[in-house]
Amino acid sequence: MTLMPPDVEPARDGRALRSEFADYVARHPLSRFVVGRLTALTDADCAFAADAPVAVIHGDFHAGNFGFDGEALAAFYDFDLLRRGNPLEDLAFLATEEVKRGIAAEDFARLSERMRRLIAESGRPRDEWRAAFNQARLWEALKLVRRHPDRLRAALNVTRRDRRFVRLMRAINLAS
Repeated sequence: MTLMPPDVEPARDGRALRSEFADYVARHPLSRFVVGRLTALTDADCAFAADAPVAVIHGDFHAGNFGFDGEALAAFYDFDLLRRGNPLEDLAFLATEEVKRGIAAEDFARLSERMRRLIAESGRPRDEWRAAFNQARLWEALKLVRRHPDRLRAALNVTRRDRRFVRLMRAINLAS
């Protein structure tokens, strides 16, 4: 039995994320033509198996939240999104944050190669990695549509960003 601090948020439910995004699309039917890749996700694409590991994860695991002393990692910052979840979620978030706004081709190639190696050496099933990346995609989409729930234009922003995530998933052999 794993003990968790009582003030840690519960794990995200990939099905609930997918459902909330589907509600946005239902309110804006034309958005379906723009965000088709995300609406095509199934529960199996974005939910972890019942026996997948759950731990306390950072929830906002990106390079800006790492502190270095020279070349050595010295600290992690910004624990306000601490929650229960699959540890792969933090790693998927880290990778998607790197490509979210666009990165140079050589950096993308280096990130892709490192992620392929990490996935191969992790011992975790590819479906678990796929669920982590798809949850990161849905989370990013929901952040945008929650900010502008009544604007169809949010779908265009979701699609622009999601293309980068799908490109990364293809590069690391996780696209379904």
